[in-house]
Amino acid sequence: MNTGENEQGLRQATDLIRKASIILLGTHCYLFCYGAFHQLGLTAEISDKLLAGFSKHAVINNIHISKLFILVLLSLSVLGNKGKKDEKINKGSVVALLIGGCTLFFGSTLITYLTIPVLPAAVWYILFTITGFLLALSGAARLSRLVKIRLRKDIFNLENESFPQDEKLRDNEFSINIPATFRWKGKIRRSFINVINPFRALLITGVPGSR
Repeated sequence: MNTGENEQGLRQATDLIRKASIILLGTHCYLFCYGAFHQLGLTAEISDKLLAGFSKHAVINNIHISKLFILVLLSLSVLGNKGKKDEKINKGSVVALLIGGCTLFFGSTLITYLTIPVLPAAVWYILFTITGFLLALSGAARLSRLVKIRLRKDIFNLENESFPQDEKLRDNEFSINIPATFRWKGKIRRSFINVINPFRALLITGVPGSR
């Protein structure tokens, strides 16, 4: 059952996962570009001790596993995204963002094999990795919204036309029956606005001073 509390809890969980992926991305860049950070004097003893403890795990010290884990967290973080019913999402742009993002994200690893100075290599590596991450995030978010829009069952349908209305004439001695038309599933259908008991409730409107 979808409730406001469930949706809020899902958003909070996905936000937490997204923050975890960003933190892990920052840790990844710091660890594998440590030489450049050391040259710039941007290292600290506390952070080095923390990394020394975490670097025993393959999720941190293996460049390929680390990136794959970041991408998994990124994929999980877009599950709470909700698309608008009238949102126009181009499938081509989704594919382009995902392919381009993943290519830059994983392809930046090739920079570590080049024989270039540490500082320029770190700058290009971080630039390509973060750019790929952002492109993949945008593509994954659009893909998630596209899937949810396609799977969502909406009474107002994909054309945002109308909703099923009363097509039966329900009359009695005092009823008010107003003929009407509505669009449903691509067809114009006839309906009736049936006021069965007009004496049950009355709404009187006016402006100040009116009689």
